[in-house]
Amino acid sequence: MTDSSKIFSSYKPCAGNKKIKIADGSLSAIAGKGSMFISPSLTLHNVLYVPNLSCNLLSISKITHDYQCQANFYPSYCEFQELTLGRTINNAREIGGLYFLEDGSKLRKSITSTCFESISVASSDEIMLWHYKLGHPSFQYLKHLFPSLFFKKSIFISV
Repeated sequence: MTDSSKIFSSYKPCAGNKKIKIADGSLSAIAGKGSMFISPSLTLHNVLYVPNLSCNLLSISKITHDYQCQANFYPSYCEFQELTLGRTINNAREIGGLYFLEDGSKLRKSITSTCFESISVASSDEIMLWHYKLGHPSFQYLKHLFPSLFFKKSIFISV
C-alpha cells in the first residue's frame, strides 16, 4: 500500500467505495491500484493506492509469494532470497523497529520522502519512534500527546 500516486508504473482507479482499516482503527478509502518497481529486478502488482496513509507498507507475505523467495530477519536488516538459487534479491535496513528497503529502488526513495522528509524537526528519531509505535498517528496528534518532544521544533507537511 502507498500514499503516493507518483511511484506507480501503471495505475487504475478503483470503482466503488472499498476501504481498508488502518492501524489507528479508522477506515481509509482505496483510490486505486497498480504496479510499481521496487528494484530493477522486482515489480509489485496490485499495489493499493490509499491517499490517507502516512507511510508506504510492504506485505512480506505478498513479496515472498509473488517472487518465490524467503525473508530472513536479522537484528539490523532483512534479506529477501530466492528459494531456488538462494540469491539475494533485495535487502531492508532496520530503523526504529521497522525495515526500510535499501537504496537504489524507487520505493525506498518514496518511503524516505514520505516517512522522514514529511516533517522538519531536529533530532526527530524519538518522534518517529512514537509515530511508528502508535500506529502512525498524525504529527499534530503526537504533538498534543507529547508536547515535550516538539519543544522548539516545528512541523512542516510537504506537498
